[in-house]
Amino acid sequence: MAFLENERGLKVRKKSDGIYCVEGDIIPMQFLESKMLDDNPFLRTLRSNLSAEDLEKTLQTYEKRKPLDNKSPFWDRVIKANQNAFREAMSMFSDGVREIFLQGAEEHGWFADRDEKLINEGLSQGLSQGLSQGLSQGLSQGLSQGLSEGMSQGLSKGRFQGANELLEMIKSGIDPDEAMRQIACVCGESQE
Repeated sequence: MAFLENERGLKVRKKSDGIYCVEGDIIPMQFLESKMLDDNPFLRTLRSNLSAEDLEKTLQTYEKRKPLDNKSPFWDRVIKANQNAFREAMSMFSDGVREIFLQGAEEHGWFADRDEKLINEGLSQGLSQGLSQGLSQGLSQGLSQGLSEGMSQGLSKGRFQGANELLEMIKSGIDPDEAMRQIACVCGESQE
């Protein structure tokens, strides 16, 4: 204040504790001495070195006076200037204050983008996993069923072919026991 009055030739007038008006410059100014603002807890918080306890007390006092949605510009500035203290203060909030914040956040759509992103990620992940599992199970089941049916058809066809060959051998005059031995040899079985 001495600099403004002595060096700049401006008049500094005290409006109340911690609030001063500067007159005589191109633009009228007002400045706050935050440590002197004991009667006004809201103006006192407009600084960047608040503790978590200061924030919590101010929020509780402010909530008693006005609904949360009327405080946006005030809290926007306080929170931006004191982000670490605000995070700490949030962990100390009572259930009532925490509920107020959550209701306000829900009403104003603060979580909408996050919720939409999480839903889309969940859908994408579920679809991907579902397709992967479906393809894997379908492929496994298809291979198993294909092998089983192929083997069954192959055995049936082989038996049919073997029976035809046996009949042809018998028709050509080969002894039936000898024909059975020859077929067993071809199939890798010994017939004794």
